Amino acid sequence: MKKVLFTAFAALLLSTPAFASIKPEWVSSVTRDSQSQIIDIDADGKAEVIAVTNLADIAFNDQGEIVAWFEKIYKGSSNNGNYQGKPNLLQNGIHSSVIPLTGTVKADKPVTNVEITKDGGGILTATFSYTQGNAKVSKQYTINSRRLTLRLETRVDGVANYQLEFLGLGGDARAQTKALETGSSQPITVGEVKQAVYTSLQCCNSLINPNGQALIIRPAQPVPVKIGTRQATRRVNGNVENLEISSIALTLAGNTTSKFEVYGGFNELVRLHQEKWDTLPGLFDPNIFGRLSLVLIGGFEAVKNIVGIWGIAIILLTIFIRLLITPLLMQQYKSSAEMQALQPFLAEIKEKYKTDPQKLQEETMKIYTQNGVNPVSGCLPALIQMPIFLLMWKIFSNYEFDQGFLWLPDLALPDPFYILPILYLASGVLTTWLSTRKTPDMFRQMLIFQFVFAYIYLSFPSGVTMYGVIGGLIGGFQQWVMLQRVEKQIAVKAAEFQAKNDTKPSSSSKPVKTINAKAK
Repeated sequence: MKKVLFTAFAALLLSTPAFASIKPEWVSSVTRDSQSQIIDIDADGKAEVIAVTNLADIAFNDQGEIVAWFEKIYKGSSNNGNYQGKPNLLQNGIHSSVIPLTGTVKADKPVTNVEITKDGGGILTATFSYTQGNAKVSKQYTINSRRLTLRLETRVDGVANYQLEFLGLGGDARAQTKALETGSSQPITVGEVKQAVYTSLQCCNSLINPNGQALIIRPAQPVPVKIGTRQATRRVNGNVENLEISSIALTLAGNTTSKFEVYGGFNELVRLHQEKWDTLPGLFDPNIFGRLSLVLIGGFEAVKNIVGIWGIAIILLTIFIRLLITPLLMQQYKSSAEMQALQPFLAEIKEKYKTDPQKLQEETMKIYTQNGVNPVSGCLPALIQMPIFLLMWKIFSNYEFDQGFLWLPDLALPDPFYILPILYLASGVLTTWLSTRKTPDMFRQMLIFQFVFAYIYLSFPSGVTMYGVIGGLIGGFQQWVMLQRVEKQIAVKAAEFQAKNDTKPSSSSKPVKTINAKAK
């Protein structure tokens, strides 16, 4: 049995999709050596310039158009240049941050130049410049590897004005468009805005991401915006397709530099809050759980500001939440302990009346009644706790921590040494044993789930796993305390019940001996 469990866990370690963190870098025909395969995502015969970060890989063509924006489900994972089937924020074959030039500009082939730099702090910068006719175009992107928001600066010399256009989202070509007029409290969804504070594309709930996706543009100064849909053409697998697609078109003045913040990623409240987008009117309307999340996040950030260390803040918040729900937990543990303590007597009744189901049910209920045990009393506390645990998990899994803790180099990335997942598995096995130790078959069945959870946690941020480990250890201790208390109480009641009803279990039953010994 031990060999099987060890082999299973070793297999999980070797098969997890995301262990090590990646170093932010630029990947392109310029930075890759001659032996490396050129990455051509849009199949135009030219290599893309790709910003590889902890949260996303963003591909640009040599004109600074965003060709693809690959969001990472597992933070810090590496796509290793393989983007086949990866979730793309943008529509396949459709470029965003396109600059349509107007006026006297000729539509000849641009002459381009790309300059890319990176610093030691995870900041990637690329400047794309080209001439098209009598216009000189420059687009500079500054990308923080720990954020889904990038900074964009555009400048076109030689024209009076031009448009910056963003098109469609990966899950839906006709995503919802929004734009907020200066001084307004609610955005419009179709039409023109003279001076827009922000504009966005949002859509596409899925099983992997129930909140959908978002592409949000916020100019440094309000600008005219037109939103809605338009006809677009794309080439996919060699075929030309026409489709109606959502469009955001910002009208900008030529011969001057325009600055923007551009968010691309999951349409998720925790991330939008952390990157300071959730305060924009009408952008995201949280439900009751979302509002509760913001309260918890505010408390979490306040604790971190006091202690200065995210790891300690996680520990303190986990302890606080556990103490807050202790009455519910103890009721659940009490019910579980009572059921475990009665197992020897229930087994004896089951054997004695195995041919008489009606009598078996009557005697079983008599045991519950005599010992004051309600077999379903632990269900309601468990159901009440579930939203709380899901809420905390959602907060920790989406929050971007920017520190390490103890042996962990980065709380936002998986534990590279697997210590936390192993501790999580150990705490899970302990709590499973405490709740099923007198039903070996049930213990073996539940043990499988613990290995599944351990596998999942291998790819989770360390902060999430730390929350699970601390909560599991606290819960295990509380469960053990309750088990000791209940077994003593049940032992006395069981001895009285046996004497009155002559249903003493067989002397060969080890669990019965344990209870009888405590009763004496």
